[in-house]
Amino acid sequence: MDFFISHAGRDRAWAEWVAWHLVDAGYTVELDTWDWVAGDNFVTKMAAALDGAERVVALFSPAYFEPQRYTTDEWASAFVHDEEQRPRLLPLVVEECEPPQLLRPLIAQKLFGLDEDQARKALLDAARGPQRPDGRPEFPPSAQARGQEAGSRPRVPGHPPAVWNVPGRNSDFTGRDGVLVPLRERLLSGKNTQVLHGIGGVGKTQLAIEYAHGFAAGYDLVWWIDSERTGLISEQFAALAVAAGLVGTNTDHTAAELAVRKYFREKSRWLLVFDNAEDPGAVRPWLSGVAGHVLITSRNPAWNEIGTRTEVQEFQRQESIALLRSRQPGLADAEADRLADELGDLPLALAQAGGTLAETGLSVPEYLRLLASRTNDVLNEKPPSSYPTSLAAAVRVSMERLAADEPAAVALLQVCAMFAPEPIPTDWLSKPKAR
Repeated sequence: MDFFISHAGRDRAWAEWVAWHLVDAGYTVELDTWDWVAGDNFVTKMAAALDGAERVVALFSPAYFEPQRYTTDEWASAFVHDEEQRPRLLPLVVEECEPPQLLRPLIAQKLFGLDEDQARKALLDAARGPQRPDGRPEFPPSAQARGQEAGSRPRVPGHPPAVWNVPGRNSDFTGRDGVLVPLRERLLSGKNTQVLHGIGGVGKTQLAIEYAHGFAAGYDLVWWIDSERTGLISEQFAALAVAAGLVGTNTDHTAAELAVRKYFREKSRWLLVFDNAEDPGAVRPWLSGVAGHVLITSRNPAWNEIGTRTEVQEFQRQESIALLRSRQPGLADAEADRLADELGDLPLALAQAGGTLAETGLSVPEYLRLLASRTNDVLNEKPPSSYPTSLAAAVRVSMERLAADEPAAVALLQVCAMFAPEPIPTDWLSKPKAR
């Protein structure tokens, strides 16, 4: 085997693009998402691939160097020369990052920020190694850019389609491979509607944004629908019809909707994101007979009849620490761990705390003292730019919705809050007190 592709799960789109072009150029390649099946032992498959590959392609990105990943073992095992003293590790940079000290002297080929032809040439040049030209180079002004070849090859990652309105990517996005990779696999397997649900502040919208950016190369159209106010969904579809060139700017909403529905039935390389959708009934009419991918984020878990649900949980502790350190690089392990524990590993709370520490210079003990004595003020601080509201505001919105739907539930929640953080015997809630 010529190459084994070592990558973070979040960079799967890049891994598939690199693997496809290497195979197309005549190389043999092993890629976990293509060649390993359910039931395989991941560790033994990785060891066999590393032993059997002539060279290891390492896709450098911030995610690739997160300390909890197997990618560290992969690049470390390839950080040697072969019998002919050629380097085994082929580093390709797919996102701006700072490699570990040991890897910084290596010449790494940058792929991100290039157009597809430039990126493909850079990849194949790196795979072949240095070569002198066979003939006289063309005079630069006469060089012609090659047009894109026909076919179904993947578009270079990092270049969104022409029809696109997704919010900007969060540069501090951390972890979540355990959600993003299975999400991508389910969509590719034919489960075309996926629902990310969970409590406010857990990072559902950030996951949807990261998915859209990370896998944009697989789509010809990606459209973001703010679904919190259901009465405005139709207007956003009308805007999509205009942006996609399906109708003119003066077309009425009914005709625009018909054009969009026709497009969704006939085309499949598109992604719709319904963000903050709380009412399944408002989304269902748009999903009839569609052929592309749909991603829904919601606090409401009642989407069984519409799509495959994934409950988004709080961060794993290593993810919490990584996020805090992205905001406050000098944070010690013990302090980051303590802060994450106090904030329940909730992404919005962690992002807000990290931003406050960075802006104010507060120490972790000082921040926790303020959190204990002035909880509402601290949690109502300006949220990070990647979140629309502070944690306190998100909690207020949830409480207002609960009060409108189930007033008794709010009363029960307030009673339970008086006992926190101690466990509450369930008998107290189900049995009347003896008189």
